[in-house]
Amino acid sequence: MTVVQWDPLRELLALKDRMNKIIENAMSRSQYGGSADAGTWSPAVDIFETSESVVVAAELPGLSPEEIEVRIADNTLTLKGERKLEKGIQQENYHRIERSYGSFSRTFPLPSGVKTSEALAEYRLGILHIRIPKAREAGAKPMRISIS
Repeated sequence: MTVVQWDPLRELLALKDRMNKIIENAMSRSQYGGSADAGTWSPAVDIFETSESVVVAAELPGLSPEEIEVRIADNTLTLKGERKLEKGIQQENYHRIERSYGSFSRTFPLPSGVKTSEALAEYRLGILHIRIPKAREAGAKPMRISIS
């Protein structure tokens, strides 16, 4: 069984993100089930680590790569963009709007020990994957230790 160290700050930040999303969703609903001009939405994001890198996966369906801005500065990853309502259809003609539209901006602190200058992003099937390699620690070569 793997033992994972509990980080209360990480849990609080995750709780804050979930609460913000609940409040944003509740505030953006109208009598027809949603509002196209809510102005903000927050794409769902998963952040996980592999042995080689930190990976951020963001759900951004309906956007082209040119509509997404990815920045890393001061060990903070920022995702920005805007999902626009389809052109040619007036808002009055909708019976129901459940998808969120508008600008979004998400920022995530990155763990120390990552090579932000070597980050790579790939956008496929509406999912943006950002891979940020981990820095190798000096003297971290694998070696066999004999047991006496």
